[in-house]
Amino acid sequence: MSLPTFLIVGERKSGTTALCRWLVHPDVYMHPLEDMNYFIEDEILATTVWRDGEVDSERWERTHSPEHYAELFKAAPSGVAIGEKSADLFFWKPAHERIARFLPDCKFIVVLRQPVQRAWSHYLDELAKGEGRESLPFDEALAREEQRAQGSAYARLHLSYRERGCYDRSARSFLGHVAPSRVFFLTLEQMRKAPRESLRDVYRFIGVDPDVGLELAGTRHNEGGGTKISRPWTRSPALEPLARAYHRAAAGIAERLVTDGTQRQQFKDFVYRPIRRSGRAMVMSERAREHLARSYRTHVDALGSLLGREFGDWRLDE
Repeated sequence: MSLPTFLIVGERKSGTTALCRWLVHPDVYMHPLEDMNYFIEDEILATTVWRDGEVDSERWERTHSPEHYAELFKAAPSGVAIGEKSADLFFWKPAHERIARFLPDCKFIVVLRQPVQRAWSHYLDELAKGEGRESLPFDEALAREEQRAQGSAYARLHLSYRERGCYDRSARSFLGHVAPSRVFFLTLEQMRKAPRESLRDVYRFIGVDPDVGLELAGTRHNEGGGTKISRPWTRSPALEPLARAYHRAAAGIAERLVTDGTQRQQFKDFVYRPIRRSGRAMVMSERAREHLARSYRTHVDALGSLLGREFGDWRLDE
């Protein structure tokens, strides 16, 4: 039975995708499906349809097992480090006991980010997925976050912009189930400042040669600034079918006329302008920034005390 030897478990919008794609080591097998989040209830995962109420934890227990999970890794060759990336596992506390039970010898990598910037990037990403996931302005979404989370496990998983940045809470729960020696904490800021050394540290932690497989260290992936958000007029019931038809036609033209992948994406970005705008055009309000910065200071200090390290590169006033 080939179970993973390491997992990248989060946090969302903190560089987990980049780290996953940097791992081109010959002695590392990464599961090709990113963010399967096996240890989270299926009914709140890959959907943009709003769901009120709680999840059925007992159903998860009936439909998931170590043997079933191992089947997902049957393509992994022998003698290598086996991994997968699921960016919601660190935050979703019900998953922590399941992970510890299914993977008693596994190692875990947690990637964190300056929490104010993470919250904003997370919001842009959710906004791009449509009104089923997010339709509120950021300030209002923050104000209503606790209320929405109380009434919906779906909202608690996907729309907890502020709460996900309270890393000390997630870390305390996770380390309550998994020995600290099996958890490696990394920050996006470290990865950007020293990508090759950060990747070497990860390789050392998972037990492979740290001087091999460094070719992609420093490349950037899945950055929120490139998020494309539907323009307000496309949400009108009368005009939404027109917007969808335009999107399909523009995508079809791009696929037929442009063969180079990078140029095709640039062409799509250009022709999508009437219906979608770049996330870079949106700016967080100073009110929201100041509110988040104030609320996160105690949590950053608590995380530092818990892990015995400082996060001096997380300037909360920026």
